[in-house]
This record gives sequence, C-alpha cells and structure tokens, in this order.
Amino acid sequence: MDKRIFKTVEKSMDEYHERFERFFPRSEPREQSLKYMKGLIAAPDRRNGWELAEMAGDKCPDRVQRLMYRNNWDLEGVLDEHIRFCDEHFGHYDGTFIVDETGFLKSGKSSAGVNRQYTGTAGKITNCQVGVFLGYTSEHGNALLDRRLYMPDSWISDSKRCARAKVPADLQFLTKPQLALEMVRHAVFDLQCSGSWVVGDEVYGMDPCFREGLADLNLRFVLAVKRNMKVGKVSGCKVGRIPLSFWPENTSMSLEKIAAGLPDSYWTSLATRAGERGPIRYEWAGLRVIVPDEGERWLLIRRSLKHSDDLSFYFSNAYSDTPVMQLAEVALRRFAIEQCFAEAKTEAGLDEYEVRLWHAWYRHITLSMMAHAFLSALKKTLEDRIKNVSANCERHSQMVSNSKNGVVRRRVFHGLDQFQVSQKDSGNARALPRKILQAGSK
Repeated sequence: MDKRIFKTVEKSMDEYHERFERFFPRSEPREQSLKYMKGLIAAPDRRNGWELAEMAGDKCPDRVQRLMYRNNWDLEGVLDEHIRFCDEHFGHYDGTFIVDETGFLKSGKSSAGVNRQYTGTAGKITNCQVGVFLGYTSEHGNALLDRRLYMPDSWISDSKRCARAKVPADLQFLTKPQLALEMVRHAVFDLQCSGSWVVGDEVYGMDPCFREGLADLNLRFVLAVKRNMKVGKVSGCKVGRIPLSFWPENTSMSLEKIAAGLPDSYWTSLATRAGERGPIRYEWAGLRVIVPDEGERWLLIRRSLKHSDDLSFYFSNAYSDTPVMQLAEVALRRFAIEQCFAEAKTEAGLDEYEVRLWHAWYRHITLSMMAHAFLSALKKTLEDRIKNVSANCERHSQMVSNSKNGVVRRRVFHGLDQFQVSQKDSGNARALPRKILQAGSK
C-alpha cells in the first residue's frame, strides 16, 4: 500500500476544511468539526458518539455532543460554502439539480419530525424522520447540495412538542415540493450555481406550483407525474408523424390511455444508461400536449421492453425542438441522487446519528454531506494518480500500529470499483477508494 496516498488524502482534508474555518469563531468547534468529518469517513463500525470520540482521540463523547448541541458556529454559512465548493468541482452549465427525499428510521417519538410516514428506505409506512434533499449531477460528478427536515403538520401544530425538540417557534408547515423549491431557489438565485435542468419523482412533478416556480427561475425540468393525469391535444401534427386518430380534438385524455393508443412510429428504443450488465434499454415516446393552466408541454413516456404495462410519465418545459433522446437522458439523471444517498450513508454516516434536536439534525447532516463531497472531489482529482497504483492496492482494511503511544490505527483502503463513477465513465471506469483517511490521529 502506498503511504504517500494517505498523506496526500489527510493533507487534502485539512486544506478542504480550511475554507470553512471562518464560520467557527472558536477553536474547539473548529477543530472538532474536522475530527468529526474524519471520523464519519474512517470509523470502522457504527458512527455513534463514543466511536467518533475514540476516532478523534477523545476520552468521552462530550466534545462531539457540544459540537452537535451547544457550540456556536455559523451553520448556514458552512452550508453555503459547501454549495460553492460543489459548484466549483462539479458545476456545469448543463448540470442537473435533483430533488428527492430519504428516510431515517427511528424507534422513539422525541426526535424532531419523527412520525409514522412512508419512506422508500423501508418501502412502507413506518416510524421515521424524512429529509428532503437537493442533489446535483453533471459530467464532473455527483453531490448532495442542500437539505431540509420535513416537519409533519402534527408536529407544527404541537407547540410543546416542538419546544422540547428545539424546533424554531416561527417554523411553518411546508410540503416537500415547497421545501425543494426553497433549496433550488437558494442554489440557483442566491448562490448562482451552474445548471440548466431539474428532475424529480411524482411527489414533486405533481405539484403545479413547484413546476411554475422552476419555470420562473428559467430552469428546464423533466418531472415524473401520475398516469391518471389528463392533458389536452395539441392541434396539428408533427411532420413525419401520423395523426393521433384515437384522440378526438378538444378532448382531455389520461396519460395512460395516450400511451396505449400511440402508434409504433412514436416509440424509439434507446439505451439511456449503463447498468451492472451493460446499457439499460427502454422504449421512449415524446409528444407535445396541453397541460391545464400551464399551456404546451412535452409529455415523455418510458416503457419497459419486457413488460408493456410498466410505464413512467414525465412533463417537461423543454423547448419544442428538444430531441426525445435528450429528454430521456435527463429523466434518468434522477438516479444519481440514489447513488449519492447510498454513498453518503455508507461512506459518510449520513443516517448514523444519535441526535434528537432540530438544529443537531441539521448539523450532522451538513457535516456528512461535506464529507461525502470531499470524497467525491478527491475521486475526481486523484483519478489519474490512483490508477498507477490500483493493481497493488489492498481491498480490505489494514491495521497499522503506532509504536509511539501503542494505539492501533485503522487505515481503510477499499477497491477502486466501489466508489462513485462519473457519468461519462459510468460502466467502464474504475472508481476511487471509499474510505481512505487515517483515523484516530490526534
């Protein structure tokens, strides 16, 4: 194993953290936040308070708890600097903002926002917190930009319960699309992040105010919608396409019926992204329709090659001359945020926290997103250098003894096929290491 790599990584982490130091007015939280991120990345087991304290060289988790609960530091300033960092490393004019949520399973009732609600993490209604996230993807890589803790109305209407969890007294109930639009507006309007597209699932695509808000920001979207939605027919016929005789003029029709009636000439088989066994191929169809109260929009339909009733539907405000292939490619960029969630939970402890208060949740999630962004940027900058030594890298953890104090330090260097691969290299490039920081250093 090349020790120079570890020295480079630790130095890079220290330099990375320097850009955030001005948001920590005192030395203790400033130093502890760096140790916290290193612990999130390098902890061999579960990232609880004791484990993170041990990784930081502390005798007990008091400092970790002070960082989460009591230390004074500018959380929003740190977040904005994190977003700027992501824009510098991954930003592209054709980049895509992704809105989605993920669940954090909980057994108790005291954690801010916890409630019996549906989460895709468990695939059912269960006791959990739900975080709404803004992700980003481009040809340079993927990252999580922003986060909001979804607070159910049952929480907002219970002032005593909110007070116990330190929820701001003036916090109002916002739907998930409203939270998502706040984050998009902040990234695009306030911080001038690069990007042209927004993608999301039905939770966001079915909200007309969300679609309108994106259009007001001059962003193009490809958003999933439900099959029972009804749209109007655009008069006339595109050159080279046969008329839709099954669809009477001046009549609204559900998306599902439109898909069933489309002639074969509307469908095109396209390979749109690489899976574990090679490119994934679907049939796609695109046509212009009239969306109520919005006007003319693209209707994009995806159909499985094996199961014709396996359909997905999307609305887009893209230009009328946009190729269907481009719309299909943009629609599938949404899966990049699932990759970010998986990486951030596995590699940076996104879902491994023991905090209950509202502001502590935001602190942990922000530091975890920063750790994940650091790993993603490291992958990008070290890719060429890492290939030269990849053949000799060990796949599993290596224990290195510290003869000075007798403490055993763990250095983890996983295989290069495990970590994030950028879109342009997806399917054929080797990925960078997942955990490569030396932990336990003082």
